[in-house]
Amino acid sequence: SPVDLTNWRIRGGIELDFVAGTLIAAGETLVLISFDPDSSANVTRINAFRAHFGIDTSPRLVGGFTNRLGNGGDRIELQRPGTPPPESPGTIPRLEEDQVLFDDLDPWPTTADAAGDSLHRTLTNGWGSDPTSWTAAVSTPGRSVRPGDTNLDGDVDTEDLTTAIINFTSAGGIGKTWADGDVDGDG
Repeated sequence: SPVDLTNWRIRGGIELDFVAGTLIAAGETLVLISFDPDSSANVTRINAFRAHFGIDTSPRLVGGFTNRLGNGGDRIELQRPGTPPPESPGTIPRLEEDQVLFDDLDPWPTTADAAGDSLHRTLTNGWGSDPTSWTAAVSTPGRSVRPGDTNLDGDVDTEDLTTAIINFTSAGGIGKTWADGDVDGDG
């Protein structure tokens, strides 16, 4: 279902308050940028951004956020609005929808720092702060990852199974269950 992001916000290494009336459709991806994509003064910047990353106009750009995420690790939290208390109807409680507290050290994918790759969330039904929900690869803003596509090649195939098994067994299975290998979240 579509979600109305009115009164939703991002806090942590970067900060953004979503514009009232911002809707995200089911399966849609938003790309957060540091400048206002709706300003006519930024048309050249938008075109340069899309050209640099090789993305068409289908991913919607949203911005501009303030601050900057740290390269060696940081925290980012998505907050949704709660129901205002009756005694203070103008107060909007903030509820954590998800957060990422990432690092560039093991168990996080270390090539995200060393090779200049970026982090990509491959397990969207897992917790954001769980390193096994992420992989490192070349930056592809706005491109959705198919559940189970652990190597980000666009296909869910035997190479993904091999990657999942290696990730599962590389920790010696310690503290792991077979559900940790359930890449499509079907149990």
